[in-house]
Amino acid sequence: MVKVSQTKSDNDKLRGILNGLCEKYGFRLLETGWARTTFDVHKMEPQRKLHLLVRVESFATTSGEIRLFDAEAADFANELGVLLERTFPAVSEATVIKSYSE
Repeated sequence: MVKVSQTKSDNDKLRGILNGLCEKYGFRLLETGWARTTFDVHKMEPQRKLHLLVRVESFATTSGEIRLFDAEAADFANELGVLLERTFPAVSEATVIKSYSE
């Protein structure tokens, strides 16, 4: 009997990490793109509008780059960085880039 198994792609691993963190922090994950996927983490505003907090591109599995748009999600971004470093051998040090003015 032949056993067929499939390992998760880096994109699938990244999606799983982001989904878990979004669930933990109460944020919403939106995914766009196919070959180069963009993962946007949002908070739902009271007026039912989405507020962008964090953006992660699929190449974060090698670069470790996390773009932070709101200080409210700083803990989320830091925890994501730690998980990227643990999960992806190519990421020796994750980088959180602040894209907002204080």
